[in-house]
Amino acid sequence: MRRTLAFRLLVAFLSPTLILLAAFGLIAYRVTGARLESALGQRLMGIAGAAATQIRPQSIQFLSPGDDQTRTAGRLRQKLDALKQSTALRRLFILDLNLKSRGDTQSSTKIGDRYYEVEADRSELQSVFKGNAASTVLFRADDGHFFKRGYAPIFSDGKVIAALAVEGSATYFADLSRLGNYFIISGAVIALLVVILCLFVARRITRPLRVLASEADRIGKGDLDSPIEISSGNDEVGTLTKTMNTMRLQLLQRDNQRQMMLSGIAHEVRNPLGGIALFVGLLRDELKDNADQRKMIERVERELAYLNNVVEDFLDFARQPTPTLSPLALQSLIEEIADVAAAQAQKAGVQLDRRLEKIEVLGDREQLRRVLLNLTQNAIQATEDCAENGTGDGGVVTLSCGIEEDQPFFEVHDNGKGIEKELLDKIFTPFFTTREKGTGLGLALSKKIIDEHHGSLKIDSKPDEGTIIRVFLQSV
Repeated sequence: MRRTLAFRLLVAFLSPTLILLAAFGLIAYRVTGARLESALGQRLMGIAGAAATQIRPQSIQFLSPGDDQTRTAGRLRQKLDALKQSTALRRLFILDLNLKSRGDTQSSTKIGDRYYEVEADRSELQSVFKGNAASTVLFRADDGHFFKRGYAPIFSDGKVIAALAVEGSATYFADLSRLGNYFIISGAVIALLVVILCLFVARRITRPLRVLASEADRIGKGDLDSPIEISSGNDEVGTLTKTMNTMRLQLLQRDNQRQMMLSGIAHEVRNPLGGIALFVGLLRDELKDNADQRKMIERVERELAYLNNVVEDFLDFARQPTPTLSPLALQSLIEEIADVAAAQAQKAGVQLDRRLEKIEVLGDREQLRRVLLNLTQNAIQATEDCAENGTGDGGVVTLSCGIEEDQPFFEVHDNGKGIEKELLDKIFTPFFTTREKGTGLGLALSKKIIDEHHGSLKIDSKPDEGTIIRVFLQSV
């Protein structure tokens, strides 16, 4: 998953929740287990101490190996069995100071058998043989169940002669296991609720942010007329919405002022240019017999034509005409542009090729004609005097159209001088140009026209290898 705001909120909420639940469950599980184990140990020591007072020391002292069938051994076993039944213990047995049996509820154990299994309880037995009760840690039996032993001393004339051991099953482990399962289920439910809550909160937060991002992209493309409308109250998103609307209005005001300024400058310059062109024409007629002066007049006329083109670029950029979209044949438009640019290409020594398919697009013919003509003229200028990169007397400019991933396009490809990588991001910026004589508005206006056609423009260029500009448009 991408590290979106929703993902970060989910991690921020879910991680501490899971950590706290796991820590709480583990602590509760261990504390409960320790308390229950301690309580079981106290209970077993109490039962062992009470049972030890009911055992006659003489009956233990006179028993020896082989006395299992004697009356004394039988009575002792009956008493141990009765205690087992009344206390619901799993086993009771008596062992002497040498860890040998003096009586056992387990019939397989004979008097005099050594209890090797209590070797692990030596530290507890040392305390018992000193006259203190003790309990062991938990053990796991062969059947997989846990049990615990409690020991109490048996006295005779104030001396410890044996120890009574009781074994109790740790049945609370089943309850403890259920408690652990409860914690796991509760944790899963809480985690699920946290995820749902996070997704809900994230959706409430990210939905207006996505709308704002889309609106910001729209404003960045120059659509400043429509206001941003997001009902988000007085929170941070609402403040951001108000700020963006204020920014949009300021940009719209600045854009209108710029258009008015450009239009005003263009009109103010166009009027004297018309007068100058009129007087230069009259002067040319007066000097028609003077060849040298007539050449100077022709040079002035060329500069006037250049200035007039600059004024037209300013006016076109300022007007921002809305395109009228209708179906048009792309190949016929390219054929027309190729015929118009043929004279310029021939003069520059550039070969003009065509690779066309019959394709229809939605577009404004006049505006797309301007875009295609501007791109073609730029390509011819870029390939001028580049014979080493092309064929014939100069470079090669190829005009083509086609379909890529179900989207129609036209392409202008030249093998001219190319564009430096650091300049590629600037060439569509208004007033940026690399030519000595250029307004820097041609490509900016072309980009604006393509954007208003809901199309896209892709450029690929390498120095000394040429440039490819591909324009994608809407299909019919």
